[in-house]
Amino acid sequence: MTLGEIRQGIADVLSDLPDVRVEALLPNSPDSLLGSNPLIVIQPGEPYVRYSEGSGRVNKNEVMFRVICLPLPGMGAERVQTVLDEFLSCGTSEARSIRSKLGENISANGTACAVSVQEAVIRTYRIGALDVTGAEVQVQVTARC
Repeated sequence: MTLGEIRQGIADVLSDLPDVRVEALLPNSPDSLLGSNPLIVIQPGEPYVRYSEGSGRVNKNEVMFRVICLPLPGMGAERVQTVLDEFLSCGTSEARSIRSKLGENISANGTACAVSVQEAVIRTYRIGALDVTGAEVQVQVTARC
């Protein structure tokens, strides 16, 4: 499987979250980042790929992704934090939990051997002329790629 297939698998799983737009790739235009629903974008992590030993063979490698969560810029500070808390919470009572959703489908639609949500941080992102408060969730995938 390719890195693009793994990224798309994560995006497909997260697209089942209610009232959220999910993009496997960062859109070209800053304007397309803004819309009527919060946005989740899947980006490469750092390091992007940690290869297993044995070059030239297909082995289980670790692939890191950043799941970037961007609430709507027009939301007030309280609503932004509420939305981010929904994305970053875990457990069956939170319908928009990224960690819980990836835990339901650990294979990322068949593309991965294992998916592990590692940590989350709150960040400010510059989108066009706006500073938008969002979150970044680090996800590690162990996959044959």
